[in-house]
Amino acid sequence: MASSNPTHWFLSFEDKRIKLQVITASVLVVISGFIVIREQWTGNARNSAYQAILSNQSIQNNRGVIEATETFFDNQSFMSKDRRSLQVMEVYKKSMTRWLGQQPEAQLSDEAQKHLARYQQLVKQ
Repeated sequence: MASSNPTHWFLSFEDKRIKLQVITASVLVVISGFIVIREQWTGNARNSAYQAILSNQSIQNNRGVIEATETFFDNQSFMSKDRRSLQVMEVYKKSMTRWLGQQPEAQLSDEAQKHLARYQQLVKQ
């Protein structure tokens, strides 16, 4: 007589194909859910960063533009390309040039070196 305990069925060697299908479907549901949630979160982060870029650009806050641009590019979408990326990169290049020109000539601070390294990485992409 078969047991009514679902754990017994799942751990038994019966219906291997059905178990594989259930596991596969479950994994696909989890992955799909993760992608949907991540896309929503990264979209919101990119929109906020884009607004910060525009607002900092309007008040000529170069450091603010740089930091917001780094956030913008740190939140890439899995599903699509952002049509604002080229505009953001142009604003970023101008702000980085102005901001670096305002740094002390003797030696760049750790913060400036970090932003410069990130800039070089983003420009290569």
